Amino acid sequence: MKDNWTISLDKKAHARLTQVCGNDPEAARQFIIQAVKEKLDAVSGIGASEKTLDVDGLKEYLDSGKPGSRSYGAKGQGW
Repeated sequence: MKDNWTISLDKKAHARLTQVCGNDPEAARQFIIQAVKEKLDAVSGIGASEKTLDVDGLKEYLDSGKPGSRSYGAKGQGW
């Protein structure tokens, strides 16, 4: 389940985020999501060995190959 949040940034933070993400709103959104996840992991004290795999977008990545082909190689090994 995903919840939507709205955040407000000061002008300096907004300018830096825009510069870093090349004025791409989707890239900025992904940057913010990743930054929050990393900060929460650091705060909660989760060790590297206890972290779960990041599978966001895995289904889309695997589905990007041609159905019935083995051309996607390492993605699904094609076997």
